[in-house]
Amino acid sequence: ETCGEIYMQEQDQDIDKILENFEFSAITDGLGFHHSVGEEKKVERSLAQKANELDQDLKKHINSLKQSKPTGEINRGDLTPFYVDSTPEQKPIEELADLIPEEKKIEIIKQANSAERSIAWTIDMIFVGTLAVATTVLSFFFADIPVNEVTMFSELSATFSLAMLSLYHILYFSVLDSTEHSTFGKRIFGIKVVKNLKPISLTLSFKRNLFCLVSLILIGLPAILKTQDLFFETQVIKR
Repeated sequence: ETCGEIYMQEQDQDIDKILENFEFSAITDGLGFHHSVGEEKKVERSLAQKANELDQDLKKHINSLKQSKPTGEINRGDLTPFYVDSTPEQKPIEELADLIPEEKKIEIIKQANSAERSIAWTIDMIFVGTLAVATTVLSFFFADIPVNEVTMFSELSATFSLAMLSLYHILYFSVLDSTEHSTFGKRIFGIKVVKNLKPISLTLSFKRNLFCLVSLILIGLPAILKTQDLFFETQVIKR
């Protein structure tokens, strides 16, 4: 045991001598983590200088872009659609106002009252009666029949005038009631004959006005009671 202890002591002394003669250096030596305070300040000054130079270069580049605006369109080939400015063009207020659609006017539709219908019919009948009388006078004139009080109030004149009145009544009301314009008297009051809020056909207009003409024999009573509208499912509306 004594010899072993002596041997171990000698070994420890040899290791201590080796360690005393060995020079240690930091494990971070050469990795950049052991810079002195002076070197750190130097690095900071260098970085600040570089940042200042970059800032100056950027400002110069921006000024040069502002001063040199391209006058023509640059040909970028197939990539042109990707370079199109997507910013919407600002238009003056006057142009924007034109783009705003006008408000649609609400059309008010209601049933025409009896007074308006009666006055409109009277106006139309005066016009039709004038045509019938003028036709009778011209027919007598071209037929070499004397145009006087005797002939104009004779049975022949009355029959002929009644025939012309019936003919003009059918043609006048049947044709005009089937159009957008309606008759002259109805147009004055803004009234019109419709079916399901649509203009009636020429055939339906002919049947309806023939019924109204026949009702004159009964002193116009069916027309006053608006029987023709019930029978033919029509309406007289005011827009």
